[in-house]
Amino acid sequence: MTRLHELRFWFTSANSSAMGWILKGLIASVIVLVTVGVCRWLALEGPPEAAIAAPLPTTRATSPAGPARRLDRLDAGQATDAELRSAAHEADNSERDAGALDPLPTPHPQTPVLCPPGMNWAGGLYCPPGATGGDECTVQEREVNFCIDVFEYPNLEGVRPAVMVSFDDAARLCAKEGKRLCKDSEWTFACRWPERLIECNFGKTSRAVHSRTLWQRSEIAGEIEANDGRRPSEPSRCAASWAAFDLLGNVQEWVSSESSAGYVAAFKGGRYNQSSIGCERTVQTRLTGNRYPHTGLRCCRDPLVRVPSAP
Repeated sequence: MTRLHELRFWFTSANSSAMGWILKGLIASVIVLVTVGVCRWLALEGPPEAAIAAPLPTTRATSPAGPARRLDRLDAGQATDAELRSAAHEADNSERDAGALDPLPTPHPQTPVLCPPGMNWAGGLYCPPGATGGDECTVQEREVNFCIDVFEYPNLEGVRPAVMVSFDDAARLCAKEGKRLCKDSEWTFACRWPERLIECNFGKTSRAVHSRTLWQRSEIAGEIEANDGRRPSEPSRCAASWAAFDLLGNVQEWVSSESSAGYVAAFKGGRYNQSSIGCERTVQTRLTGNRYPHTGLRCCRDPLVRVPSAP
């Protein structure tokens, strides 16, 4: 019996070992055949387009940068003033390219002859506020013709307008350049033709400046900067036909009053921290020495050569 068990154990072990080697051989053969077949297929036909590995995406492609980030911020209501202006500018350009918007106003063709650089000519028949009945003027119209600064003082593109200037200061600044403050009627005439002015700088919130600060020179600059809503002067659609920009909004402007009640000074145009007040409204004042953090000026002058009267 012992001999029989030894023979059975030997036979079983030998059989298991042989089967194992056979299985291993079969698996190896399959692997070789599959590998050879794939290599031949790749060599003859190549892999399909979907199997070609795409390059790894870069940070620029996977991060919302530039316009994409700005659009996200616009949708979320988190855009800065600069982003809002940029978006509005791009939208305007697109609409203008499509013919949906009128082009920016351009100076009168005779401006180079009639006015010095930095000023545009305006002129025609002027009807006082409140005297218009439909398309007719209910009083005798009078002729105006004058040159007006393109931008608010200092009349430089890309520069924010000056503030903390009294009426007396403003008159001196204009006189130094051979100009004068605009008359109330001139300012109104330049603003109202046509009355459709958009893109004007209105409606910004700001903290009221304490009246004591206006007399403390060391504190004025800091207070103005902390509450500043001015934007740099630049061409925009906040302009009437005579191409004088930002007559409405940004900073209110000193003008020479033509009131019969004894006023010599007035404000026109409104400012950045209030709602639009239109071209017609005039705020008269006798406080010609006062300075305000939202008040500036714009200069006018008579034409360089005489303009023939309208027939």
